[in-house]
Amino acid sequence: EAALKTMADEIGHAPRLALLIDLPEDAAKAKLIAAGHDEESAQQRCMLFKAQSKGLIDELERRSILHKVDGTKPLAEQLGAARALLDSVTRGTVSGGSSSSAAAESSNALGERVVLVMGAPGAGKATQCAKLAAKYGCAHLQLEQLMRSEVREETATGRAIAEMVKGGKIVPAHLYLALLKGAMAKLPDQAKPCLVDGFPRS
Repeated sequence: EAALKTMADEIGHAPRLALLIDLPEDAAKAKLIAAGHDEESAQQRCMLFKAQSKGLIDELERRSILHKVDGTKPLAEQLGAARALLDSVTRGTVSGGSSSSAAAESSNALGERVVLVMGAPGAGKATQCAKLAAKYGCAHLQLEQLMRSEVREETATGRAIAEMVKGGKIVPAHLYLALLKGAMAKLPDQAKPCLVDGFPRS
């Protein structure tokens, strides 16, 4: 809850929709192994996601903005379900899933446009985001990419992040938020939904 509140305060937009690509742990693990991870690292990544995300998922469900897409279905079916949810955001309504009309009215009043995209490692978040961004002409902000870009360009933030990573420290949420806020401020169309992939993690 704290991360979501901080996100709303710092960026000016609270999440309007959280899209969870729901993939069973065994299936996520198998996808990671197929992508070249060994069994132990695949297991660790899945367990870490489960441990970190439980509280976040519970809070998003409490807010009635979490919608699940079955990650075991063919990609085209997953994309169709995701598009239907994103259509509801672009129309200013929230339909399907667990959203209530009260939650929809609250979202409309706040003018929120952030769509969180979540899922276990290997669930296909980047793939879905790329396809949705292409269809709707909206931004796909991937926190890992934003961070790597800052480090590569050797900005002050990038140097701070590099030092933390080198020292084995966790990059604090306020730095991620600064990157996200800066990236959103540069978007050409401020009215379109913005897909945020990889933040918050917990």
